[in-house]
Amino acid sequence: MKTPDEKHKGWNLYWLTLLSVIFILPLIAILALMHGVQPSMPLSFTLGLSWAALLVMLQGASAAPGRGCYIRLACALWFFIAGFIVLYFARKTVALERLILASAENFALLLLIVFLARKLFATSDRFNEKIAFTSAALGLLLGQIGIACLVFMTVDDLPYVYDPVLYRFDDMLGLGWTNVFGIIVSESHLFKKFCLIAYAAPTYWIILGAISEARHNKARQTTLMLQFLLSSAFAYPLYPLMPALAPAYFFGHLFPNHLPPVQTVPDHFVSAPAATVRNTVPSLHATWALLVFLALRNSPFWHRVLGFVLVIGTLFATLGFGEHYAVDWVVACPFVAFVRGTCAFSVPMQNVARQYAIVSGLALISLWVVAIRASPASLAHPFLIQALGLCSVFMSALSEYRLARAERAKYPASDGDQRAHLGIVHGF
Repeated sequence: MKTPDEKHKGWNLYWLTLLSVIFILPLIAILALMHGVQPSMPLSFTLGLSWAALLVMLQGASAAPGRGCYIRLACALWFFIAGFIVLYFARKTVALERLILASAENFALLLLIVFLARKLFATSDRFNEKIAFTSAALGLLLGQIGIACLVFMTVDDLPYVYDPVLYRFDDMLGLGWTNVFGIIVSESHLFKKFCLIAYAAPTYWIILGAISEARHNKARQTTLMLQFLLSSAFAYPLYPLMPALAPAYFFGHLFPNHLPPVQTVPDHFVSAPAATVRNTVPSLHATWALLVFLALRNSPFWHRVLGFVLVIGTLFATLGFGEHYAVDWVVACPFVAFVRGTCAFSVPMQNVARQYAIVSGLALISLWVVAIRASPASLAHPFLIQALGLCSVFMSALSEYRLARAERAKYPASDGDQRAHLGIVHGF
């Protein structure tokens, strides 16, 4: 049985998620404006996330002096300063009156923060926990829109794509038949709507999954929100290494009924035939759906059924709409293992299961990068691609099994210890 003091030690993962959003989002806006890409949200959101910065500074002001207090205040200060950096880079693309209004809003926000921080200096721990969860959830909704700016940069920066290679990999892995998903989806209007719902709102499923995880999962800290954010951050650097458009954009009107024979496509990268984003390998939608399903391991049966339905809907959507190749799902398996291992804070880093998840996931992803970029050599040895595909699925499943067992061993499920396992702790 853990003592009350031990229950309050550790990371508050909801505040960590929110602070990550607040730190990353202005940075993305700045990078986008430097590259001439207009942020994909209103300027007021890009500058402010006013409510989020306000809540962070309120929490920082109400917390006892220490590392967590100073980190929250420093992050909120960065967010405030970054707003003016965004203004500087946006001055050539945004009307002057909008910039003046945004500057006034930013300054007024600072005065409001100071006033409310004094009024709400003393707040209860439970109140802070609810604010942390709600703010992190809303932050993810807006943050996902902001992170899209990074993907838009790939259109001009990556003129070549590896779609022919991925198309050939599907055939080598025995998955060349998956274009049938596109035929199935196109023939049923109702099923197409279901797939669209599963595909278009991943952030909502993450938040609903995190609520279920927080209520029912006593075997580990509730890290699903942070997994969502970090998986996005980890995936985008991979896209320049393995740029691809997806079959609906690369093959155009030929998808899904008239795809060319595998032997007729090149065995190397080619110039992109369409000006669209390169965000194919690994499939983030597959990653998110699998992470939600895994987070529901200890939730009620009907929660797990809905999680499984989400995975199936995402599978049909990604392949049926031509947004991904089948191999993108295969590469997503070790990527999920890597993210799970990185975020398994309830298990010490010295634990072999956690190390195995991180190392095996990173190694398999690296091998896929090599296989795709050295495509003429890898395509000449189909057995190696097939072995890599099998290892990606089975080693990732094994790492998840071992990691889940380590989490259960670390925190045996008991009602008395439930609060210690929720990850809503106050050391941060």
